[in-house]
Amino acid sequence: MVLHFESFGNFNSGTPTFRALISKRARVTIQLTEAKLSFQSDIDKILYEVKLSEIQGYHINKRYRIPVIELINSQGNVYTFFPRLIKDSSRSYSKSLTEDLFRKITRLYIKNKVPIIFETRGAFWEGSPPTLNWKLNLMKGIILLTENRITFKPLKQEYINQLKILNVKEIVEELKSSNTFIKLTTKDDKTFTLLPLKKRMKHLIRDKHKAEKLLELLNQVKMYKDSEQIRLTELEKERIEKIKAMVDVSNRIKLDMMRTALEMDEKTFTDKVFEWAKKFEFVIDGKYLIVNPDYINEFMLSLRINEIDNIDKIKCSYCENLVDIPAKICPYCGKDIKL
Repeated sequence: MVLHFESFGNFNSGTPTFRALISKRARVTIQLTEAKLSFQSDIDKILYEVKLSEIQGYHINKRYRIPVIELINSQGNVYTFFPRLIKDSSRSYSKSLTEDLFRKITRLYIKNKVPIIFETRGAFWEGSPPTLNWKLNLMKGIILLTENRITFKPLKQEYINQLKILNVKEIVEELKSSNTFIKLTTKDDKTFTLLPLKKRMKHLIRDKHKAEKLLELLNQVKMYKDSEQIRLTELEKERIEKIKAMVDVSNRIKLDMMRTALEMDEKTFTDKVFEWAKKFEFVIDGKYLIVNPDYINEFMLSLRINEIDNIDKIKCSYCENLVDIPAKICPYCGKDIKL
């Protein structure tokens, strides 16, 4: 498995005291792969592992002036850790090294089999930045763009902001305080503002080159997703019409013909058939599906739920149901949705 980060470091379970945070017993080797974070103890060689898929929230915090990453997993366990520059010195912490580890965790966590098109450090506002002082109330963090979402992960907050590209109605440049911001308006008329940043002489300034590139890519991805949505909608209509034609002729449909019409792989189709049988009181009779005429309309409506609807959903860590990304609380189990 590819190693994306390795460093000396310190690791503690829970929220440690200063003595525990810098103690020799806390010294570990930190490794990050595509699937997990691991912490190998220097003294007793105990290995601690955290799967990226089980991360519930994480952020950078300062504890006793030391920049640390605080992470909570889906079981509610809290871990505190930071990388070090020197093997035998717990005080050789580095802000830039901690932020580098944070960025790589974010990149691998967001990637999740979807290629990242663009990445930069930047600022984020819900709404628009103040006119007089644009740095007021900004959240510093990492901006990531995939073909499905624009993501912002704040450095100092556990949560993550993700916007569906398909839910973005308008992308514009907005000039304020001699800076050009990227303003996104969603289809439900909410606004969000992004600004790629870079450091110059320890000060944060707008990264003009990356801002122009991000704006260009956002528009390209939006055009692609809009055209893809139209294409998938047309394909979906064709598939549903084929099933509708079968149901109009007979309530007894051959499973192979149905799977071919829906263009589903065998495993997905088998799972769907059992789901339909339970939900719509259908009967599976050997190689045939016997459709209950009382539920035909509901069944046809359910077929309109295309695979594209699940692209912008996440799995709840507690009940494992698919939940819309904007949701803060899982509608199935009531637990907080954190990334």
